[in-house]
Amino acid sequence: MLTYKAEGRKGYTLAVVLVLSSLVGMSAMALYSAANLDMMISGNVRRGVQAKIAAMSGINHFMAMGVPVSDISAGMREEGITTKVIIPKTGIGDTKTYYTVSVSNCCGLAGEGLPENTLFVKSVGVYAKAGNTIAEHHMHATVVYR
Repeated sequence: MLTYKAEGRKGYTLAVVLVLSSLVGMSAMALYSAANLDMMISGNVRRGVQAKIAAMSGINHFMAMGVPVSDISAGMREEGITTKVIIPKTGIGDTKTYYTVSVSNCCGLAGEGLPENTLFVKSVGVYAKAGNTIAEHHMHATVVYR
């Protein structure tokens, strides 16, 4: 019968294997956590960009309508209002984004007065999920008619 004597060995191999496997496990968890965080950040950026594109679409829609700014401004003066929604909530295809466009003939972005022949156009692009706004982007344009 063979017997094995463990003279001079103190059992360090098990401890080294346990420490190394712990380090590998912690590294794997840190890698997963970092990848998950990066995916969440990139998702937020993507939704923000979609809201920005929706806001741009609102400005483009307003400009493409070709309604004379003087007519809009005159109609607002007749109604006695300074701000008016020109394009109500308009969805973009089958996506979760939409925009709303309003105009103002009284004040600009900083509240300054506008000349008689100028409109301040504000487009709000929104990315929404299940009725909750996830991302929103505001875009402004000053339109002058001659």
